[in-house]
Formats: sequence, structure tokens, C-alpha cells
Amino acid sequence: MAWLYYNNWGLGGAWGAGGVCPMLWAAVLVLLVIIIFLVVVLINRGVLAGKARRELASSPAMQILDERYAKGEIDKQQYEQMKEDIR
Repeated sequence: MAWLYYNNWGLGGAWGAGGVCPMLWAAVLVLLVIIIFLVVVLINRGVLAGKARRELASSPAMQILDERYAKGEIDKQQYEQMKEDIR
């Protein structure tokens, strides 16, 4: 059994009693929380941005503006300016 101690499997070896340093577990936990937070934020921004685009595209004002542009009543510069104004 002495070989377990000398091969770092025993309580006195490099692995210690817990297997890994508690500070390392804390760092891994903090990193995991940060990653989860970033994923949630990015998903929410993407979903909310997509929802805002769909609402803008389906608004009556945008439909009228699109029709006017398609008919040639307004040019591209006016279209872009009015589109910005609607937002």
C-alpha cells in the first residue's frame, strides 16, 4: 500500500484529500456562472432583436412606406430616412 502514497494516490500525495484544490473548484464554478450568464444575455438580445424587427416589419406605417417605395413615389434616400423616423 505504500506505493499508493508515493504515486500521489494517498492522502499525503499531490491529490490531497479532496482530489483537487478547493480554489480551483471555486474558479471553475465562477467561470461556469459567467459563461451561463453570457449565453442567456446573448440569447435574449437575439430573441428580442428579432421580435423588434418582426414588429417593425409588420407595422402599418412600414407597410405603407414599403408600398410607396415600390410604386416609385419616394426614392431610396427618402425611404431610408422615413424608415429611421418610424423606428
